[in-house]
Amino acid sequence: MHKKTERTRLRRTALFWPLLLLSVAAAHAADCRMSLSSGEPTKWAESAYNRIFIYSAGPCVKMTFRRVGMEWDESVSNRADLKDLPVQYTRVLTIASAYPETIKKVAMLGVGGGSTLNYFSQYYPDADHIGVELDPEVLKFAKSDFGLEANPRIRLVESDGRMFLMRSKDVFDIVILDAYRGGYVPSHMLTKEFYLLLRKHLSQTGVAAINLHYGTELFESSLRTIQEVFPTVHAFPAGGNVVVIAANSPAQDDQIRERASSRQQKLDFRFPLPEMLATRKVYFGTSKAQILTDDFSPANQLEQMKSINSERRW
Repeated sequence: MHKKTERTRLRRTALFWPLLLLSVAAAHAADCRMSLSSGEPTKWAESAYNRIFIYSAGPCVKMTFRRVGMEWDESVSNRADLKDLPVQYTRVLTIASAYPETIKKVAMLGVGGGSTLNYFSQYYPDADHIGVELDPEVLKFAKSDFGLEANPRIRLVESDGRMFLMRSKDVFDIVILDAYRGGYVPSHMLTKEFYLLLRKHLSQTGVAAINLHYGTELFESSLRTIQEVFPTVHAFPAGGNVVVIAANSPAQDDQIRERASSRQQKLDFRFPLPEMLATRKVYFGTSKAQILTDDFSPANQLEQMKSINSERRW
């Protein structure tokens, strides 16, 4: 009985310290979100794709989109500290650094304000960093208000993410997928065909870091579709989101932990890789979920239904 109690205590202690370190980092990064929690937008624009609003408070800046009667936070950045990631899921996206053997080429599909891409470029200054964004108005704000224009390490491309991959011959060590319209990933970037295309653009040990919204009707199907394409799929909770790391080849846990520890010691990431790796979770209920294909991916239809329902008077 004593041995069992002691083992339980040790397990709890092992879980406590990683969570405590993450909490300290989160508190450090939460200042911008708090300072931007109220106030009126300082700028706005309407594009063919979005109604975009910019909020500023000191060095902190936030970009939001308004769709179907709701306002969605797209990017929050601390212009005084490019290693600060105020939004939780963007911190979790950086777990991707623990997986590839080398990191020489990074792409992000769905740039927004570019805080995640800025973070990667600070720690991997010799790598090629490409940001792909469909909305030209979003790119304008990313350059003028979020500081991407002043970062020579990042090349920005105005394009749909899937079209970019179809036209590109590049192979990447990390591809970050954070393309959203309101609460949904666009349907053509959720399908088996899209993930097969994405996998072709990853290096042998490359990974895709995919931001999924846990609260949507399509979460289980999205995760199942990724599992159908990639040999290794790991999931990490990130508030109301889940970050999925999809590896191009079978990944060994010991090797990933060793890389995370080695890179943390060498580069001193603001949000420590080993501690974030410890938060990995298994999501059940995907085995019976329907695989999304180009012929069946109803994300946009579900969003339209939400819009129609919100206008009804019951």
